[in-house]
Amino acid sequence: RDAGRDRLECPTRLPQTMEALATILDALGLGDIAEDRISSQKLKGDREAKKKAADTLRRSLARSAWRTVENFCNSADDDVKEKHVPRDVVRADDAFRSKHAPPSGSLRPYCARWAKELYKRAADPNDDSIACTQNVMQKVALKRLRQHPDEKLGWGWGGGPPPHVLLLDEAQDLDECMLAVVDIQRKRGPTAVVLVGDPAQALYGFRGASAD
Repeated sequence: RDAGRDRLECPTRLPQTMEALATILDALGLGDIAEDRISSQKLKGDREAKKKAADTLRRSLARSAWRTVENFCNSADDDVKEKHVPRDVVRADDAFRSKHAPPSGSLRPYCARWAKELYKRAADPNDDSIACTQNVMQKVALKRLRQHPDEKLGWGWGGGPPPHVLLLDEAQDLDECMLAVVDIQRKRGPTAVVLVGDPAQALYGFRGASAD
């Protein structure tokens, strides 16, 4: 949509500081979860110290939610799921719960819920509360291709017929989402796909890319 084009193609700022995200997610219980976990630790100190600790934890939880969004965007899945919550977050939460037993339980369902909200806002060109990052644009493209299989999208050739050959360099760094996009474009063909890569130069394993 034209109204959101400038923000989608070249966002002038990235407002997703962890405090900005935490403020958004407070409506979904993020602040309550932070306070629950601070209370379960039975920390010593005055009220101000405990509030500061809760605010720090709020930002940490917001970061975990955004990392969940990034994992989702790098996957080929259509919806945010608990499996997209980063493994280190899950391990740390398991260790925390075994020691302090917070009433709120596991973070995984909360992180998945928060991530759904953040992705929805980031993918909406009319919502300027969160900038649309490259990862989000990638996921939006995949979902649009799946939802509109007959739609002609211009990928550098003006929306005309698909190219005869699709050449991808640095193939070792393609994540599941981009591989799904390539596969859809190939099936729309007739298009031959040529992947060029070097497993020894793989750099994006942290994004879910695999040289295999």
